[in-house]
Amino acid sequence: MNHSTLLVAIAAMAVVTACCRVIPFLLPPKSRLLTLLSSDHPTTKIIGPALLVGLSVATLTQPIMDSTNWSTLIPYGVGGIITALILRWSGNVGLAVVVAIVGFGLTEYCLSLVAA
Repeated sequence: MNHSTLLVAIAAMAVVTACCRVIPFLLPPKSRLLTLLSSDHPTTKIIGPALLVGLSVATLTQPIMDSTNWSTLIPYGVGGIITALILRWSGNVGLAVVVAIVGFGLTEYCLSLVAA
């Protein structure tokens, strides 16, 4: 994955997350959509994790399929494992994404140092 693709993925996650956070403030107080978004309905609880999985699959599938060497696969695996662990531990999708991106970058950097 090149840096521009990574930045596009991060920007897409940021925009989708921001829209989910901002939309309730733009709706009228008696809006039916606002009532649904602010409720504890199971469909609204799954939006964050579903977005995380969808964007992750869309972002990660192509680079993994293009390059099957270990120096590419290990950072993606570490990032996926970190995402799952942090999401399970904290329940916070944003924290899981940020920590996983840092873990992915550090793993990729360490592997580049070992290869050099």
